[in-house]
Amino acid sequence: MNLRIPCGIPGFDELIEGGIPVGSIVLLAGNAGSGKTLFSSHLINSNVKIGKALYCGFFEKKENLISNSLKFGIDLKKFEQEGKLLISEYFPILETGIAMLVSEIERDVREFKPSLLIIDSVSTLAGDLKGKQEVRILLKMIDSISKSLNVTVILVTELPLSLFEIGFGVEEFMADSIIMLRYVEIEGEIRRCMAILKMRETSHDMHINEYVIGPSGMRVIGPMKNAEGLMIGSSRVSKSRKNEIEVEDTE
Repeated sequence: MNLRIPCGIPGFDELIEGGIPVGSIVLLAGNAGSGKTLFSSHLINSNVKIGKALYCGFFEKKENLISNSLKFGIDLKKFEQEGKLLISEYFPILETGIAMLVSEIERDVREFKPSLLIIDSVSTLAGDLKGKQEVRILLKMIDSISKSLNVTVILVTELPLSLFEIGFGVEEFMADSIIMLRYVEIEGEIRRCMAILKMRETSHDMHINEYVIGPSGMRVIGPMKNAEGLMIGSSRVSKSRKNEIEVEDTE
């Protein structure tokens, strides 16, 4: 039986046989404001019960991460004080180069010994790289860290509203798992949906599921039936399904 890290998001772990496979690389792609960082906070909150977590921020400021997570009842500052979480802020690559950047991350991993590594975000990093080849080099180095030290890696990346290619188009092929968070319009109302496009060694749910964000964080409320084009183009949901969703959300 494969070891897994529960995500701690109500309704989500059941979709992936109880959690993310230990030692895998997960690409968490989503639109701006879809809850990518909150998803990461849930993961940290769950992981600190069994190990340590290292959060490498290239976009989200440490203070903002801590304060935003606290709004949903996740106390990252407390985890830091207990020695279960390390939040590292990195500067853009610029002239320092990929190797130097990855060596700094690897140093933190070897010294802190986390079981979970979150890089937020790989799209910010990719913006400082010169093309697909450098992105491949970066991902291969991260993969080497993951496999040699048995660390589960979450690569957070931004998914533009108008585009469906993730990043440079190479990240999705090198990741063991892909979780996508998107918006959908239902008769003029914006809803959130997620899809697990692939997950190594896991019989995962193939539905497009709706999720909501409330005072306690994220919660998956079930499949979004009769929906078309959510992951490949314009999104449509039937009126009857809209009514079903509203009933489910109030239960």
